[in-house]
Amino acid sequence: LTYAYCWYKKLYFMDSQDIFNKLTRGIRFNAVRKEKKNEIKTEEENDANFGNTMLKKKVNKNKLEAIRREQVAHFRNINGISASGKNIPDPIKEFIELKEKYHVSEQIINNLHSCGYKKPTPVQMQIIPAMLSDREILACAPTGSGKTAAFLVPLLAKLHKPSRQGFRVLILCPTRELSKQILRECILLGKGTGIVPHCIRKVSLDDKKFGPNFSKNLIY
Repeated sequence: LTYAYCWYKKLYFMDSQDIFNKLTRGIRFNAVRKEKKNEIKTEEENDANFGNTMLKKKVNKNKLEAIRREQVAHFRNINGISASGKNIPDPIKEFIELKEKYHVSEQIINNLHSCGYKKPTPVQMQIIPAMLSDREILACAPTGSGKTAAFLVPLLAKLHKPSRQGFRVLILCPTRELSKQILRECILLGKGTGIVPHCIRKVSLDDKKFGPNFSKNLIY
């Protein structure tokens, strides 16, 4: 009893921390440490999973881009298109793509159909999107391949609408016959747009016809 009394008496004057230490002497508490380890392990696993996901997305994106380039190269090959340069715009398959990708007016696309172009020719497939992307081009294609429409369509699309700024586009031709041919096709493709093409034969004569500021308004 004395021992019990003394132990009780001693215990009575202990604070809560001393009581806790006395009652739990020899007992190990691993739950908190284990939880921390588990938390650290979970965070590391999450970081690893996130990194793997991003890597997979990047790999998938690169694979898709490689597949797309391979498809474009195959399309060029089967249509006899040879193109060299950096970041060449993809060729088009249908004229409707000009409206969807490059915002070419529906009137110009309808004019193409009226001129007998139901589908783009190989030179038109590549040249039209390249010129609409403001690329400088040196092109070569056989006679009757649609070269004239290939460069006229982007020019008409870039002009958008009539303007009083003078001549905004200048097309140089080696012969008078070719200039007349281009003029006729330009009139047909520009029908309904309000853009008026003109064939300059002699600047001195056109100066008298259009006024003294005619040659000054030529925009090269």
